[in-house]
Amino acid sequence: MSYETQQAAYKEAQEVLHRLPENWRTRVWENLGWHIVFNCGPIEVYESTYPDPAKGEKTYWACVANDPKTSTPGGPWTGTSTEDKTILGAATKAVAQFQKYRDHHIKVWKEINAAAAIALAGNDRKTP
Repeated sequence: MSYETQQAAYKEAQEVLHRLPENWRTRVWENLGWHIVFNCGPIEVYESTYPDPAKGEKTYWACVANDPKTSTPGGPWTGTSTEDKTILGAATKAVAQFQKYRDHHIKVWKEINAAAAIALAGNDRKTP
């Protein structure tokens, strides 16, 4: 990749970043082209390749990472969004999905804990 395309990616990242709320950050990297990610804590937003950016159309998708330290998406505590035309729209969709999964898993864990408490009640009795 050329120096010019690298600088264009950094410039685009900074221009977009200045339009986002204060806590957002950006990272630019090369992998068969220059890529930009915008993140705020565990929320990461990526530019999508669909629809075709060459036609001037941009959409974004987002995820809520399991581990904000390593920025690793995946698993039951992750939300991902479908395409959205704005960075904040994609982030909003991902957070909503994350909250749905979180609420479901909290309910399941409460049910498991209640069942375990019933099953183990009186477990302190001595075996004859």
